Amino acid sequence: MGLLNEFLNNPKSLELKETNPVSFISFLYIVYNIKKEYPLLNHFSLFQFNSKIKYYRKKDDTVEMAHANLLKVHSLSRDFDQFFKEAFEVDEDEIKKYLVEEIVNICNSRDYFASEMEKLLAETTKLSGNDDLLVISTKIPRKIFMELRSGSSITFTFFSSDANLLSLIYFELKGINTALVDSVRPVPENNKVFNNIIIFPPYRDNQAIQAIQLSDKRRDINTSFEWKMINDVLDNLSPDGNLTAIIQSGILNKVSDYPSRKSLIDQKLLKLVVELPRLSNVAVSLSVLFITHNNPEVSVINASKFASNIRRGVNIDEDKVLRAINGQIEGAIGVIDTQYLKDNSYDITPHRFFEIETTEYSNVVPLSSLVSQVFRGFQIPSEMLDEYLSDTKTRIKLLTLSSIEDGAVIDSQLQSLKGLDKKMEHYVIEKNDLVISCKGKTFKTAVIDVPHNETYVSTGSLIVIRCNPDKIDPTFLKIYLDSDNGIAQLKHIQTGTNVLSLNPTQLLNIQIPLPNLSKQLVISSQYRYKMREIQEVKNVMDGMKSEAERKYKNISNLLK
Repeated sequence: MGLLNEFLNNPKSLELKETNPVSFISFLYIVYNIKKEYPLLNHFSLFQFNSKIKYYRKKDDTVEMAHANLLKVHSLSRDFDQFFKEAFEVDEDEIKKYLVEEIVNICNSRDYFASEMEKLLAETTKLSGNDDLLVISTKIPRKIFMELRSGSSITFTFFSSDANLLSLIYFELKGINTALVDSVRPVPENNKVFNNIIIFPPYRDNQAIQAIQLSDKRRDINTSFEWKMINDVLDNLSPDGNLTAIIQSGILNKVSDYPSRKSLIDQKLLKLVVELPRLSNVAVSLSVLFITHNNPEVSVINASKFASNIRRGVNIDEDKVLRAINGQIEGAIGVIDTQYLKDNSYDITPHRFFEIETTEYSNVVPLSSLVSQVFRGFQIPSEMLDEYLSDTKTRIKLLTLSSIEDGAVIDSQLQSLKGLDKKMEHYVIEKNDLVISCKGKTFKTAVIDVPHNETYVSTGSLIVIRCNPDKIDPTFLKIYLDSDNGIAQLKHIQTGTNVLSLNPTQLLNIQIPLPNLSKQLVISSQYRYKMREIQEVKNVMDGMKSEAERKYKNISNLLK
């Protein structure tokens, strides 16, 4: 790039670039604007440059942080005239070309967006040359970002001063009309409508989440902040527009969000819900809402089966999801029955709504044909237990019978292990493994949800059942084993009288009634929904109990 290379090879500029690449972009951007404003300028003092910085800071507060960092770089103050002269001698078009390329490189090198969502959002967001686009996002959706063409219009906020700054500069250089909105209450002025709206809330930014909650004029503290963000911009969606919102899967059936879901469906705004598996670089389970006008029915896709396991999380097969959305995979899309929605608190969790065959199942098969592995946990002699346990918390946990209550793992009951040696590797529990007690006075079962950054090791008091997901859902198996028929079969194979004992080999022989997988998933979803309701009631009761204990603990205060 000729003179630009000479400029970039200047040690001072390299120091600035390495210290803060966004500030370096900001510096060149100001040079670029000064060159446009004063094409014949051959001298520019540091004082004048600082004045221009103040001007651009008044013009847009987003660049303030980058400029402040820029001025902190001591090398910029030394020999500034020569430093600026070298930059200013570079052709304006060369600086523009470099800026565009460098911004793209920075966006590609930083994880500005959940990578698994890129193609899905790009393909489902239909952009034309003059489309109006509103993006309220944690990260920059690069595929969409780079596809915007001159003449397009974008209103945005990326919950990041660096990302907003890079975007402002990039869009100006590319001739794209821009407007930056407040990320807390992203309501565009003048009731402007958009053909495309994308929302990706700030899941890792607790300060931003709190600001969104506090800014709610209705002070509806029970409504999830994602629904608040969606509700804020519904009036800005054009009659033929598309709103794509990435949300936590948990708010698809959260009791307190019932009014938001009901309103969305009653207005026929919800077109499609896609439930995603746990993604590798996002800490929460996500789903995607596709919102348009005039939808007579709501469709759903459970995309969990379109994923491959990796060490921490899963990778989603975006091509399969897109094919499912386009109706190219048989049985992938389900249609929600409106009456069923009304009867179930407008729960729109996708895996509940696959079409179910009406005929009664009669298929009964041995458990051995439905599982890939059944094994008893790691048997640690009591006298050696202290050698394995850690006094401080670690990411490796020991799952014991006592840490399971009411079909769930009690985190506070988990003990930490010092490490994971080779003897334990065979006993590591995977996500969705079903465990059943093989010792004790009663049967305990639980489907295990292992946090993505932790490892669970089962003990000898538990049998681990690893289901074949193409044949049986582990929650459905748990439901059957907890039923009267299931308990009767377990008692038939148990040994002992007062204290039961189960053998993994004998367990494989019990007979399981097997409806089709879709029906299993619906039964499992209904069960999980009911368990969540029960847990919410328990939480309320625990809170009431704690409040009563605090109030009546000191009787003297009550007698005053």
